[in-house]
Amino acid sequence: MGQVIEASGGRLISRNVNPHKDDGPYRQVNANFMLNISNANLRRMLHALESKEPYLFNDNLIVRSQTPLGYRPPAGTAEPDLYVQMDVSAIAYVGVEGSPGTAGAAKPTTGGKS
Repeated sequence: MGQVIEASGGRLISRNVNPHKDDGPYRQVNANFMLNISNANLRRMLHALESKEPYLFNDNLIVRSQTPLGYRPPAGTAEPDLYVQMDVSAIAYVGVEGSPGTAGAAKPTTGGKS
C-alpha cells in the first residue's frame, strides 16, 4: 500500500497494521494510513487500489483540506495537498483450520474444468 501511495504522488505520514483476525479458512488484515496527497493524485491512488490485486477494501476515508477557506493559489502553482486518513482491509484464504500444510494455499475452485 505504501508503494501505491508513493507511486501516486502522495507522501506517507504514518501506517499502522492491526493484528489479523482469523475466521475459519479466511484471514482479515486491517491497516490504517495517514498521508498528504493532491486531489488529482488521490483519485489515481483510489483507482489503483480498486483495480489491482490483491483486492483491498477501503473501510473508512477521511479527507481534509489544509488550506484556509477562500484560499486561491497563485496562477501556475501546484494545487495544495489534502490530508487523508484511511482504513484499508484485505481478506486472504489461508486454508482449513487444523489441516497441516494449507496455510497460504490457493482458494479451491468450484465447478468448471481444471
